[in-house]
Amino acid sequence: SASALAATRSVTTQRSREPGSRPTWPGLSLLAQAAFLVLHWLVAALFLWPRYLRPERPRPAPIATRPARRMPALTAAASDASAFEEYSGVYDLMARPFSIPLFRLALRRIGPLPSGAAVLDLGCGPGRELCSLAAHPSVAEAVGVDLSPAMCARARSRVRASGVAATVVAANAANLPNELRDRFDLVLSSIAHHHFSDPVAVARGARSALRAHGRYCIIDYGPERTNSWLAPLARVADPGWRGFLAPSELARLLIGAGFVEVTWSQLSPGIGVAIAETPDGPAQS
Repeated sequence: SASALAATRSVTTQRSREPGSRPTWPGLSLLAQAAFLVLHWLVAALFLWPRYLRPERPRPAPIATRPARRMPALTAAASDASAFEEYSGVYDLMARPFSIPLFRLALRRIGPLPSGAAVLDLGCGPGRELCSLAAHPSVAEAVGVDLSPAMCARARSRVRASGVAATVVAANAANLPNELRDRFDLVLSSIAHHHFSDPVAVARGARSALRAHGRYCIIDYGPERTNSWLAPLARVADPGWRGFLAPSELARLLIGAGFVEVTWSQLSPGIGVAIAETPDGPAQS
C-alpha cells in the first residue's frame, strides 16, 4: 500500500521534495525562470550535445540501484494542469536545445526495442519525444498521455505535422484509462516525473500498462546532491514542480510498485535514466 511505502523523510530529502509557496513578487519568479533556462542550456552545450554528437562508444554499464532504507512521505497533492496552460506555447521552444540531446542519449542507454514494440510516453507535453518514438523503426504503436489540454493539443498538432502514427490521450498519469492496461513494452517519462503529484500511483499505473518483461524508464534529475541545490530554484522557476527523487528513492518506489530490477545510468552531471523491468506475468489488480 502507499502507506507502507511512506516513512519519515530526511531533512535533505524534504528540502528537495516539498513544493513550498511560490513568491508573490513576479520579478523574482521571472529571474528564477531565466536562471533555470540558462542552466539547462549550459548543461546542453557543455555535456549533452558533445556527448551525443561524438561517435557512439560502448555504453557504460548501468548501476544496479539499491532501494533507499526510508522512503520520503509522498503526499498526493491535487493534480494541477493549469500550471502548464500558460507556458505551453513557449515550453517547446525553450526546452528544445536541452531535451533533444537528452532524449537521444537516453535512447542509447535504454537499448534496442523489440520489433513491433508498443510504447507509452507519460507526460508527453508538446509531443516531441512521442513523435520520435513513433518514427522509430521498431515501434508499431506510440501513445502519449498528458494532463494539460493545451499540451495535448500541441502534441496532436505535432503528430499531424510529422506524419507519424501516434495517439495522444488527455489523462492523469496517476489514473490511466483501463484500455492502456497490459499493452506496452516500454513506458517512458522524460523530464516529467518531478511534476507528478502522486508518484506512487504513477509507478503502479506504469506497471499495470506494461507487459511481462516490459520496461519503465524515467529520465530525470537524480543524485541527491544535485536535487538538494536545484530544488530551491525549481520551486520558484518550474511550473508544476513537485519534487525530485534520488535513484535509491526511485528504486524503492518502483520495487514497491511491482518492478523487479532498477538500474541507473548517468547521462550528464546530475541527470540520468532509471530503468525498471517487470517480472513474468501481468500486474496484479
